[in-house]
Amino acid sequence: MAHIRASAHAVIAAGRRLVISDETLIGQPGLRDSFYPDSLRRLEILAGALSGLAVRPLLVVRRQPDFVESWYVQTVKQGAGWAFDDFLAGVDPDRLSWWDLSQRIANAFATTPQLVAYEWLIRQEYGLTGWFRQQLGLPARSETGVPDLNSGYGDGALMVALAAHPYLDADGRAKLRRFLERNVPPRADDPLRLLSLDGRRRLVAAQAVSNEQCFAAGAVADSDVIASYLGHQPSAEAESPLHDECWSARRAALETWSEVASWSHRPGDD
Repeated sequence: MAHIRASAHAVIAAGRRLVISDETLIGQPGLRDSFYPDSLRRLEILAGALSGLAVRPLLVVRRQPDFVESWYVQTVKQGAGWAFDDFLAGVDPDRLSWWDLSQRIANAFATTPQLVAYEWLIRQEYGLTGWFRQQLGLPARSETGVPDLNSGYGDGALMVALAAHPYLDADGRAKLRRFLERNVPPRADDPLRLLSLDGRRRLVAAQAVSNEQCFAAGAVADSDVIASYLGHQPSAEAESPLHDECWSARRAALETWSEVASWSHRPGDD
């Protein structure tokens, strides 16, 4: 972290601000024994590197069901080929507490982090990065051409990745990821859903109290988003009456692709 400290002090000395942002800045999530298990060590190092500077921590949170599904897709994008049920077997709903994580951040920097609900952010006029730029006093619209969000995987991209990964080396999987992100975008009106409706509700219920603590502490969101985090109101796009019917068909298709890939792949295959 020495380079972070040197960069931070150089930037501050020039009268500017330094933004440090990365989805794994405090480690990988870890979904069973501890949520972000490496966060304590990493936060201690980061706080030490930034000691003596005015630091404003910002933590973007997401509804637990959506976070679990998103992180599974992220592991596939990174090259994994496991079925969602195998991934889900390593998830402990009682560990997915954003409030606990926010307290670790608060303890490390001796200041309460600003919490913001992802679901609220993406509905703002300029999206996530636009809102963030506004917090820094910058124009909401960037001239860099950098997209507001990483391109996710929909059903089609996920099926292709699960089927192809056993046959590809790391470089091949990375090339496939770039191709799928460019050419097989998810449908905005038909989000990927891997959890059953009951499974989604169980994850929300397990962390309803923790989520309520986040909003009581000032997490930014509107009333509909808050209600969905507390289990008082379903997320309309994710929990429609047809959810389980669509979910069953889509899961069956994904599982078929996973099984075909595992059956057909043999060591030494090209």
